[in-house]
Amino acid sequence: MERKTVKLFSFLLWTILLAGVSAIHSEASTITSSDRVASSVPIREKPTAKSTAIGKLERGKQIEYLGEVPNWYWVRLDAQRKGYVHKAWTRFVNVADAGPTSPGFIAPLSTTMKPLEIHFIDVGQGDSTLLVCPNGNRILIDAGSSAHGSRDDVRAYLLGVLDRGERTLTALVVTHPDLDHYNFLPDILRGVTVKQLLRTGDEEDFDDKFVSWLHTIPASRQQILYEKNYDKEDKPNTKLACGDAKIHILAAAIPTTRRGASNFIKNSLSTVLMVRYGTFRAILTGDATFDTEDAILKRYSSDWLQSDILKMGHHGSRSTSTSDEWATAVRPKIAIASAGYHSKHGHPSGEVVERLATFTVDHEAHPLTYAQGTSPYKWVEHEAYKEAIFSTSDSGNIVITTDGTKYDTRYVPFED
Repeated sequence: MERKTVKLFSFLLWTILLAGVSAIHSEASTITSSDRVASSVPIREKPTAKSTAIGKLERGKQIEYLGEVPNWYWVRLDAQRKGYVHKAWTRFVNVADAGPTSPGFIAPLSTTMKPLEIHFIDVGQGDSTLLVCPNGNRILIDAGSSAHGSRDDVRAYLLGVLDRGERTLTALVVTHPDLDHYNFLPDILRGVTVKQLLRTGDEEDFDDKFVSWLHTIPASRQQILYEKNYDKEDKPNTKLACGDAKIHILAAAIPTTRRGASNFIKNSLSTVLMVRYGTFRAILTGDATFDTEDAILKRYSSDWLQSDILKMGHHGSRSTSTSDEWATAVRPKIAIASAGYHSKHGHPSGEVVERLATFTVDHEAHPLTYAQGTSPYKWVEHEAYKEAIFSTSDSGNIVITTDGTKYDTRYVPFED
């Protein structure tokens, strides 16, 4: 009886929620995909990313609006079927887009400069970033997950990008030996050629499956990074070749100063990269800790570190990463957390979000979920957050495209 009662209560709660909000947009009876969607948006049976896909909302098509719940619109597929589409990828047809207003979001991009793409891939609670360089080179930074991630989805997404040319990675960077940064790699890179692999840590720091896969790559193509391996401001890395975009290793294998703090030991080893293209700058951090950040701040000037994009260190953790000093030096216009929905670690932290919001630019409304306090966390869910701070748990795959001056951001859902 208790289980039936819970189910009945849940049904009534959803009904009340839908009835209560359906009148909010009474004049807007249809939903369409956002202009940032490349092809289609999945329609789910229930308002959760893990729910079964029961259809698609194709780009440019419209579908009847029935109501909404946090982060999702309730829509009608046909006379018999109803489902949910995520608000991050859709909009009301008769509501004009507010549109980006900050200088960083001026469109269109140049038609003469070849673009640089940065794909922040939704791996759940984990990390994966793919660079598509102006000259066509592809560089993958990490691919792993500890929760809510799908190897099949990530492989399909990766191959969808690689299949624009050859299934080849110019380079693979494994930032550090934490499972949620590398455990997808042996599976998603089947049949993909890796020309160069850079990593920190010893083999015994990784699991057996990854080590076995590692041995399939010739030793001549591998480089283990140490604390001494970082690039000066005027000398970008030569192995991480990205055409007119230049990549710098800012830090790698930094030892931790925090004795007894096991979560700092591997995270502090994280390789941190800066990507520079024209006047555009992006910093990709792995799980960089306060020690890693301090090492970088001592090596480079704050003016040189100031960036358009910052991938938050350690998924947006407040206890290990993104110090006040680091945030003030980088001053990102856009900040991105790679995290799972309601992460058991409280990622991203509201404290970090608030710290970065001092610098980020205004952006069109989008969902953002973050944790407050310590475990058990209080989760804050914004349906229409207007700072340029994103989490893959809310927005899915996030793609930044730049011509070296202007840039834009779009959301690309996994194809079902």
